[in-house]
Amino acid sequence: RTNTTGGAQFAPYTQSQHWFGAHVRLECWMTIAPGRITTKEIGCLLDDIGRSGYGRDASIGLGKFAVDDLVEESLPSQQHADACVTLAPCAPQGLGLHAARCFYEVFTRFGRHGDKAVYSGRPFKAPVLMAQTGALLAPVVLPETGIIGRGLGGDGNLSNAVPGTVQQGYAPFIGVRLPEESE
Repeated sequence: RTNTTGGAQFAPYTQSQHWFGAHVRLECWMTIAPGRITTKEIGCLLDDIGRSGYGRDASIGLGKFAVDDLVEESLPSQQHADACVTLAPCAPQGLGLHAARCFYEVFTRFGRHGDKAVYSGRPFKAPVLMAQTGALLAPVVLPETGIIGRGLGGDGNLSNAVPGTVQQGYAPFIGVRLPEESE
């Protein structure tokens, strides 16, 4: 009635939920480093995550899914591609990009530590500038790996609490042809 939890021991709450229909199939693309992990291992990991749940509300039984099948595919790319459209946020700093041919929205990622650093009283990492998903980046040479970006940290700059802190700044991309202004 009050739309609040109240102060008593029993304090139920309401929560909005959205979910996909029972027979909806979603497609998830990921890039892996051959030699580090196999497609079969990825399948086992995804299966484990799907059974226990994923996300903020996994502890209350949400976020469960099943893996139907895994298929190895290459990300699409235009013929004569010379630029990248990122499929996730990335760190383009220091990549030697053609600045005049790059277009992206910058955002700040405010990271937090987990585990022991939470209890140290300094759970926050230093803010990091990232290029938002959908960035159009024009490298000197298009990476053959299908991934662009760089790892950050490891040098004590990302955290005073944990000097060895690193942050992932890589994103898979789709190769596109970015015409020159004269074309």
